[in-house]
Amino acid sequence: MSYSVMFALLLLTPLLFSLLCFACRKRGLSATCTVTVLHSLGITLLLILALWVVQTAADAGEIFAAGLWLHIDGLGGLFLAILGVIGFLTGVYSIGYMRHEVAHGELSPVTAVRLLRFLPSVFVHHAAGCYQQ
Repeated sequence: MSYSVMFALLLLTPLLFSLLCFACRKRGLSATCTVTVLHSLGITLLLILALWVVQTAADAGEIFAAGLWLHIDGLGGLFLAILGVIGFLTGVYSIGYMRHEVAHGELSPVTAVRLLRFLPSVFVHHAAGCYQQ
């Protein structure tokens, strides 16, 4: 698989799962379970992709894509691995946190669905570990 495809998968996975969660908003209160499952799948897939890219970068020394605009070397791989693991752990924690907030009336189920679809995408897109050269 080309490096460009690997970077595209890494960067577009959060966007894809955010759009899928966004499409669930019309289901109303029943969307909570669906969004939780989609969120879990998204963060798991993103962790796997991040670690796969890190392993590929470690094997190749460094990888470039998009006309040398995207680059991961050893240090970038370290940051990507850290961000992937921390992003996964915060994503898992957010499920229970949002459930608690909804149960105690701090958030409505609709607001919790919006936060679960939006915040992980923002976090991962701004800290994806893909650096410009």
